[in-house]
Amino acid sequence: MLCYSFVMNGHSVFPLSWGPRPPVADESYDWVTNSFGPSDPRALDIVPVKCDEPWETLETFTRKCAPHLVLGLFPAFLQIDTRFHRAIHSLGLPVCTMVEEQAKIAAAVVGHLDIGGVVLLQSACTVFERELAKFKPAMTVRYLAILAPEERPGIAHGEIDILFELHLVPGIVGLFQCEQARDSARIFHPNDRFVWEFADSKAWVSDNDGRRFSHAEIPQPVFPHETQCACGRSTSLRLN
Repeated sequence: MLCYSFVMNGHSVFPLSWGPRPPVADESYDWVTNSFGPSDPRALDIVPVKCDEPWETLETFTRKCAPHLVLGLFPAFLQIDTRFHRAIHSLGLPVCTMVEEQAKIAAAVVGHLDIGGVVLLQSACTVFERELAKFKPAMTVRYLAILAPEERPGIAHGEIDILFELHLVPGIVGLFQCEQARDSARIFHPNDRFVWEFADSKAWVSDNDGRRFSHAEIPQPVFPHETQCACGRSTSLRLN
């Protein structure tokens, strides 16, 4: 059995334990990197994700945008393009991905074409918005911004039309915002595809079978949010 853990901000976070890994050539799996940082040694490792493991929040975001095309703007090393394409194509929509270094070109594309939705890392939002402002797009652009596990939403709502979601590893959603929760940048829902535990200001997440995430601690304070969300979900959390 392969067992290993990785460290983030001085804490042991997201210990992964696998039985025999599927071969890389197994077409029933996508592969994503372990890390959000290219200089992080974990970026050299890849994590298998079943092709039929949905990215529901991306699909929901895309349906709300109802765009003619969805643009993904990701760092080249992130390796989530395949999962991104798979989710959008499942809705019968065209999709385009570009690397963050092409932000100026991507802004020109969005400024001149009917693109209603852009998916990118939170760290790229400000630069992209600044570039896009040069082209004065005719339609409102909606953003789905991806947070690393230790990252908090840092863009004030009202400045741009944005939803946040926190990924456990790139392409695997742990916490997400619904349309009703988006008015408060700190309110999230846990992905109920995983098993969650909460105590004080801590949250832990496990896969149902425990093979990838087993009692992995979210590396930032997470608090229960007492107000019932209008979407009807019973559990709301606040990143503080």
